[in-house]
Amino acid sequence: MSTMTNGCLGLIISILGALGLLGLLGVLGIEQPPLPEPFAVTVEPFATWTPLPTPFASPTPTATPVGEAHPAEVGDQEGEIPVGGGEVWMYDGEAGEIISISIRADNPANDTTVEERIEQGLLDVYAYVYDPDGFLLAEADDIESGILTDVQIDELELPVTGTYRIEVRSWDNTNGGGYTLSIKSSRSLAPTP
Repeated sequence: MSTMTNGCLGLIISILGALGLLGLLGVLGIEQPPLPEPFAVTVEPFATWTPLPTPFASPTPTATPVGEAHPAEVGDQEGEIPVGGGEVWMYDGEAGEIISISIRADNPANDTTVEERIEQGLLDVYAYVYDPDGFLLAEADDIESGILTDVQIDELELPVTGTYRIEVRSWDNTNGGGYTLSIKSSRSLAPTP
C-alpha cells in the first residue's frame, strides 16, 4: 500500500476506534493493524476560584468619617464639608414618592484643575443616596462631566417608606466648601383636599 493509503487507513482506524467500531474492519475485509500500546494520560484538576468578599470602599482612602446627620426636608438646606470630609442628611420618604435632589456649590469648581480647586477653595460636589436598609440607591457626580460640577439627581422613585441617607462629599475627597442641598418631591405637588 502506498503511504497515502496507509495514512487514510490510519485515519479510518482512528475514527472507528474512537467510535468503538473497530469490528467493522473485519466485515469490510480489511485486516486490522496492530494498535499502539496504551498510553497514560494525566489530567490535572483545574484550579478552583473562590470569590472573596469585596469590602465597602470609600471614594478615596483620604475620606474622613462624616459627622452627625442632619434632618433634610423638601426645600433648601445649607451645608458645608471640610476637605476630605462629608455631610449626611436624613430624609423621611414614602414608598412610590418621586424626589429630585440638586446640590449646588457656593463656589463651584467647574472647569478647573484639582490644584486650582484646592488653592481657590472650589467645591466639586459628589453625592450618594442610600435606602433605609443602607443599600446604595443612587450616586451622582457632575451635571456635565468636568464642566458643571454640581449634582442633579432627577426623578428618583423611593422604593419603600423610611429614612433615606443623602451623603454629600467632594469628588475624590480633594476639596471642600459650602453648598445648598435642594429637595423637590412629588408629595409636595399632590393637591390638598
